Amino acid sequence: MFYNKPLPKINSDVKPFWNGCKNYELKFQKRQACGHVRWPASIIYPKCYKKETE
Repeated sequence: MFYNKPLPKINSDVKPFWNGCKNYELKFQKRQACGHVRWPASIIYPKCYKKETE
């Protein structure tokens, strides 16, 4: 079967999310220091402007 829709570009920021989807798990990036969950995955947290992820 041919898939006509665009597929997401997987990079290091979103790879854990897509690997989780393959295992039927829903994963998000969360920063423990500020408690903010960022979705969609991005380079920085919009709440505290840090790059570290957990």
